[in-house]
Amino acid sequence: MALEIGARHPAAAGGLIIGAAYPDFVTTGLREFLRAYLGADDAGTPDVAAVEARLGELADPVKSLHPGGTEQWHALVHQSARMWLDYEGLTPDDLDRINAPALVFVGDRDEAFTLDLTVSLYRALPSAELGVCPHADHRAPITRQRIAVFAGMIRDFASRHGQAP
Repeated sequence: MALEIGARHPAAAGGLIIGAAYPDFVTTGLREFLRAYLGADDAGTPDVAAVEARLGELADPVKSLHPGGTEQWHALVHQSARMWLDYEGLTPDDLDRINAPALVFVGDRDEAFTLDLTVSLYRALPSAELGVCPHADHRAPITRQRIAVFAGMIRDFASRHGQAP
């Protein structure tokens, strides 16, 4: 979402915080990764039980973040699946229009949005900074072991760009 806002409404944000993002889902294999992660069939219908199994011990905490609980979580997975599977992405010209300061962050062991992909996104954005969390996979930003590292990167970026609360 941050990339889309930055590209479509360049003056709307004073800074962008971008994690688990890449503008090209087609040639990078991200679409196939997401299809497998969602356990989606050929029609793009996700298997919520498969998503929860992949989340493992984080499934219950993630579901608890939704005011409607498990029911709302299931609806969200179904409603957002097509968005992930049909996303057309952004072009290099779209990325060039993103002039707001941007923090692009990743875990060094993210299996979906790899370090290489994240570094190339960072290099494509005119005003980007790169944050890499060691020993962190895709789920790390919401785990007890790594949440403080990611929060610290975000807090530092926001304080330097006038966005801190």
